[in-house]
Amino acid sequence: MLAGFGRWDILVNNAAIAITKPFGQISEAEFDLSFAVNVKGVFHGLQLAWEHLAEGGRIITISSSTTVLMLPGYALYDATKGAVEQFTRILSREFGPRGITVNAVSPGATETETYRDG
Repeated sequence: MLAGFGRWDILVNNAAIAITKPFGQISEAEFDLSFAVNVKGVFHGLQLAWEHLAEGGRIITISSSTTVLMLPGYALYDATKGAVEQFTRILSREFGPRGITVNAVSPGATETETYRDG
């Protein structure tokens, strides 16, 4: 257990990077970065939750409404958010016996620096 943090009641997986550009222009470095932040970051958070989340706790993963819109330029971003959605679906069954719920929220666009610069 993380020293000094006790048991957790909730985890919100909210870190993300949105690289949106035509598929043919995506570099391998951008692919790696997107999956490292959006998928691997969520993976590590979920692993920590497995160890530290209290019985009856809650996990919320953040996806995106764009995963169902099929927008040009969103292939990479939506692929990472699709992975997050699959983690959510499957882990809801694995955490379920402990009374822990796992849900995804798929918000629409939020005006942030990343959104404005995209």
